[in-house]
Amino acid sequence: MPTRRSRGEGSLYWNESRQRWMVAVDVGFSPTGKRQRRWVSGRTKTEAKQKLLALRRDQSDGLPTEHRTYAVREAVESWLEHGLTGRDDHTVTNRTILDQTHVIPALGSRHLVDLTPEEVDAWLAAKSETLSTDTLHRLLSILRRSLRRAQTRDSCSGMSQCYVRLRGARKADHRSR
Repeated sequence: MPTRRSRGEGSLYWNESRQRWMVAVDVGFSPTGKRQRRWVSGRTKTEAKQKLLALRRDQSDGLPTEHRTYAVREAVESWLEHGLTGRDDHTVTNRTILDQTHVIPALGSRHLVDLTPEEVDAWLAAKSETLSTDTLHRLLSILRRSLRRAQTRDSCSGMSQCYVRLRGARKADHRSR
């Protein structure tokens, strides 16, 4: 007979309709007093148990439980909507155009917690073939500010790896246009 988990450790059970092992962890309460839970699933019991331990580890380290579905597109659009208040109309227009033509088509579908500095460096290196250094800096600024805003809004936890720097994005003989 399996032993019962202690209170607050989360739950692990088989969901017959989904044919998957399910994990549920209490992460706190909403301002209205409703219990908030994070749900993850795994194909095997071991995989689900590892996800349960990862959620509990994040919670004990004081990290917000991550929203794995929060994508770069959502973070950038949120920053464009709320992070540019009080700016000149031309600045807002410029950043929106850069976002819609460069950032979202290339990185928009990536989940924030899965985005790596290497991916961003490769993206910037590819963009350096056609764009000026100033435009590259603006693109990187848009991405950094969006990520920082998402992190401060508790939209993702593992964001320290996503603070990227402009490394290898400029060619040695590339001049500003």
